[in-house]
Amino acid sequence: MTTTSIPAGTAPERAGPLAPAQSSQLALWQALPRSVAYNVPFRVHVRPRLDAARLRRALEDLAGRHQSLRTRFEVRGSMPWQVVEREAVVELEHRSGAFSIAKFVRPFRLDELPLARACLVDRDVGSDLYVDAHHIVFDGTSIKPFVEDVLDLYAGTRPSPLRCQYLDAGRRLEERIALTRAADERYWMEVLDPPSPPLRMPLDRPRPALRRARGATTWRRLGQCGLARVRERARAEGVRLLPFLLTHYVAALAGISGQTDVVIGVPVDGRVHRDFAPLIGMFVNTVCIRATFARGDTFRSLLHHVNGRCEEAMRHRTYPFDRLVSRLRPARDFGRNPLFDAMLVLQNMDVYAFRRAGIAASVEFVLPDVSQADLSLKVFPRPEELAVALQYDSDLFAAASASFLLDRFMELLVRARDGEDYSILPATLSTTMSLDEFVI
Repeated sequence: MTTTSIPAGTAPERAGPLAPAQSSQLALWQALPRSVAYNVPFRVHVRPRLDAARLRRALEDLAGRHQSLRTRFEVRGSMPWQVVEREAVVELEHRSGAFSIAKFVRPFRLDELPLARACLVDRDVGSDLYVDAHHIVFDGTSIKPFVEDVLDLYAGTRPSPLRCQYLDAGRRLEERIALTRAADERYWMEVLDPPSPPLRMPLDRPRPALRRARGATTWRRLGQCGLARVRERARAEGVRLLPFLLTHYVAALAGISGQTDVVIGVPVDGRVHRDFAPLIGMFVNTVCIRATFARGDTFRSLLHHVNGRCEEAMRHRTYPFDRLVSRLRPARDFGRNPLFDAMLVLQNMDVYAFRRAGIAASVEFVLPDVSQADLSLKVFPRPEELAVALQYDSDLFAAASASFLLDRFMELLVRARDGEDYSILPATLSTTMSLDEFVI
């Protein structure tokens, strides 16, 4: 492995306060500095095979183009600051043969560069470029500009100039938050105060006094035909894919917990201006979707309730989650997240496949053995399938319990896809449905 470094005594290019989405990430890192729960690893399969020296130059140019890839964090007085260094630090490993993702994805120190690393692995056909970055400088939407810019720079093409940098975007987001703060705060207080009771899922193991974010993952998949029919059903109900999926997740959790008041944390993209679209950086905020319903309600009634909550949340999505927690002041339990115990992440990337100057690339997310909440449902609509992963806290749940919940979600998804308006509570499991449709 080789790493380029900053010359001693080099003054930083810029420094400034944290952007709205970064504050909670810094607090999470300070609480669990050895965790990789907030790393963002992914794999890019590239054909033909890449040249390592040429790729290194492209990555150096990429870091020169995007301030976020030259940013570290420090405390000045009592305030955390982001510091943009003038020189890039690029960590690129090159190998052929065996590769261990578990060894590659490892903790970062936020006060030191780099906060992203890469490994180029030669394959019989093409190369695999593995990338791991900390969430404080990189979100899922950043993958698209990352891949596009790297391929352009590798091919010798200069990407279009950026209209702003991440520090500028953070300042503009703070100005926008200030303009709508009163209305946003009023909305979230109305929805979440008093708070929903904690999710009462049956646990296989006692809850530790302190969350360690250790986890495991189980997968299910629906083929291309199944995904198309899910999309058609959502359109027929007049809703987007997110509330359609979210409703089944709420129903699956309610069916097991017996609760009629469930809050799900949903990460949303904060690129609220077109100038932010080509930037690599952390723009994600987490919104809380609170679903309340009565016993005997059906899927369709819950769907339109959840859809309304999603639409409202998107109108108030810039209010930072950490500030909401401070405002609500929920009873603190270090063994669980504040405000919600379950998350749903819809990785609805515009594209998974890229082509530049004769180079073809495809992207795949990598999920390490972590969990950002008790239960994190991650959904990946790809061109050929709907891939669904349940990351679960392995301190709390056994694999069989996680599989039961995920199978329940998939069953409800298929029942609604086929036009059934099922009852939320009491929960009824189908005795006729075959799970062979779900590729495990």
